[in-house]
Amino acid sequence: MFVNFLYAADETVKASSPANSTYAMAMQIVPFALIFVLFYLFLVRPQKKKQKLHSDMLSSLKIGDKVLTNSGMVCKIVKIKDENSLLVEIADKVEVEILRSYVVSKMEK
Repeated sequence: MFVNFLYAADETVKASSPANSTYAMAMQIVPFALIFVLFYLFLVRPQKKKQKLHSDMLSSLKIGDKVLTNSGMVCKIVKIKDENSLLVEIADKVEVEILRSYVVSKMEK
């Protein structure tokens, strides 16, 4: 009698096994998907937003703007040579050419 009960229980587990395995597989994928979404929301998206703001700032540079370079120098833009380089004044009558990508931020006047 006990053997018949075990056999019936085994058949029940085998019959419901495909549904259980699909559910188990889905429950294993959910944490990875959640981690991916959180990674995107907290790391990728803010970095893209910051990069877009920096790119917009670089494209809006004009003659006379004071800028901070990544070496820490505060310079005044004298001439925009082309889309990649600027001629800046670092002291009276001292002008150097820098790449536009070296500009970190625009200083307030």
